[in-house]
This record gives sequence, structure tokens and C-alpha cells, in this order.
Amino acid sequence: MSIKQRTKSLSSRHSELADTFIQLKVLNTTPPDGQGLPLFTSKIQEQGYPDLSPAKLEIFQVNIGKTLQSILRSLSC
Repeated sequence: MSIKQRTKSLSSRHSELADTFIQLKVLNTTPPDGQGLPLFTSKIQEQGYPDLSPAKLEIFQVNIGKTLQSILRSLSC
């Protein structure tokens, strides 16, 4: 059973908004007429979060199962 998508992705529609740099530019730019989306940073500050910064890294996980298994197989031949 498959799920049919209602719309195509931005990439498949060849939209310039498929580029993350263009997305950031749109989100962080106020149009000349003053209308449009509010700046992300101002909305975050309105919600009481003055500064967003990464948290301290607590866990670093590396999954090497398939890689290790393929290396061991090649060594045993």
C-alpha cells in the first residue's frame, strides 16, 4: 500500500526555494513594502528566548555496524 503525495517537492518543481540559502534569504529579508514575514530572530525574542545557541554536546554516537561487518568480511577472504 502506498501513499500518494498531493503535491510535488520544491526540488521536483524546480523552485528556487529548494535551495536552503534562498530560503534563509527570504526568511531574513523584509520586502521593500514592509509587508511579509517577520524576522525569525524577532519572533524568537518575542517568545522569551533572547539568544539561541547550541547546547553542550553530551552524547556522540557513531554507527559502524555495516562498515565494520564489510571490513571483517573482506579480511576473512
